[in-house]
Amino acid sequence: MRQIITSTILLGFFIFGCNQKKDKSLDSGNKIDSLDYVVISSAIEQFFFHPQTLSHRFHSLFDSIAGVDRALKREEIKMLLIADSTTQYEDSISQYIHQKHNEIDTSDNFLTEKIIGINDQKFGIDNHSISSFQTKLITHDEINMLRDSIVHFGYEKLYQKYSTAYGLITISRPAFTDNKDKAIIYIGLNKEPKSGQGAYLWLKKINDKWIAYDLVFLWES
Repeated sequence: MRQIITSTILLGFFIFGCNQKKDKSLDSGNKIDSLDYVVISSAIEQFFFHPQTLSHRFHSLFDSIAGVDRALKREEIKMLLIADSTTQYEDSISQYIHQKHNEIDTSDNFLTEKIIGINDQKFGIDNHSISSFQTKLITHDEINMLRDSIVHFGYEKLYQKYSTAYGLITISRPAFTDNKDKAIIYIGLNKEPKSGQGAYLWLKKINDKWIAYDLVFLWES
């Protein structure tokens, strides 16, 4: 059963990211590299448009994480807002996540836990290095300024300012196996205070492409 989070907690995910620590300065000595961006781009693409390798998680027509059915067309996502830094963790991965993913692959527990250590700092995001969609950075300061408006009035002001935005995404830095053939990443999407999802995606490198082979929801509303 998917875990359902109340809209109040959901807003916390929107503002601060998944299991984020208190704000720290960005880690300037260890930047997101080109391989990270290849995985990030592939993961965002498959977050919206599921490959056949994720069919075990979706059994109805209403199976797009974007909250719409397969009629969603790529051109409808004109632009995505993306938080200007990655999420930051302090807690371990829940047993729920491990149990759900172990239904597909029992060998990934170490990889799954690596996402915590690799995201113990925030990393600045270069949205121009994301190739799958047009994106625009939005700062956490701007998100915080919009917080009261979002709580009371929804995302109206956000979309007045960014009229072509499909929603706001937050991402973690991906973690990899030692031989760089598998990865895990967290992606969250918020469209309205009561319309959003966050999930972990596991990807593997197949013929030089990164293909998602499992997805587990952490929260949705």
